[in-house]
Amino acid sequence: MFATLVALICAGQLCSEEIVTDTNLSGMTFVVCQMQAQATLAQWIAEHPNKDLRSYKCVQGHYSPKGRA
Repeated sequence: MFATLVALICAGQLCSEEIVTDTNLSGMTFVVCQMQAQATLAQWIAEHPNKDLRSYKCVQGHYSPKGRA
């Protein structure tokens, strides 16, 4: 089943959702997303040091990020 790893990223008071990876990019399943989300996010944050991670979630299926919050 298709899965998407979504992160809530903030810059000051401005926050938005960003897709970190999905089945098309990494071949992960929903279960793998749940098991490896923290490691995947740690690598992603190392590559994007100016991003402030507030939360994350694994979503079954295709996901469209919500606008800015």
